[in-house]
Amino acid sequence: MTDEFDKSKFGDPIYEPLRPNEREWLERSRSWASVAARAIGESGKWTGSNSDWDLVQRLIDENAFDKTSQGNWEGLAVVCGDVLANKLSLVWKRVTDGYGTTVVLQFPETAITVYVCSTLWKRIERSEEIDTVYLFSEIERSVSNMIDSGDYMKVFDKQ
Repeated sequence: MTDEFDKSKFGDPIYEPLRPNEREWLERSRSWASVAARAIGESGKWTGSNSDWDLVQRLIDENAFDKTSQGNWEGLAVVCGDVLANKLSLVWKRVTDGYGTTVVLQFPETAITVYVCSTLWKRIERSEEIDTVYLFSEIERSVSNMIDSGDYMKVFDKQ
């Protein structure tokens, strides 16, 4: 996969409701994250609040999982994304764009999109330190500002 995006070749992103296998993938990701949390003595119940970001950071800091597995990082990203979804009224969607098809968070009927799984995994690929509280708080602030601005075009989901 290339990091170069050619909009003229692919057109505008197409947003669709999640397919059953994608909803199942989100649930499996949450379940994996719960198992990891229980392994360090936590309940494994995610609240959809900022405290989840703290627990994800603890999992990272305590090396509680195989950090070479993209799937493990995606599980943590889904939990962090659920917090954003709760706080900002975002919804999990399927998007097809110039890079391919993936699961994202979208502010309904707008082009405001958060590629939650890529957010963590790309940083791991670049060997960056991860501070989930800071990272997702900044995403929350940015998305909130975009929503408040009203500057983002309306898009229509594919039905």
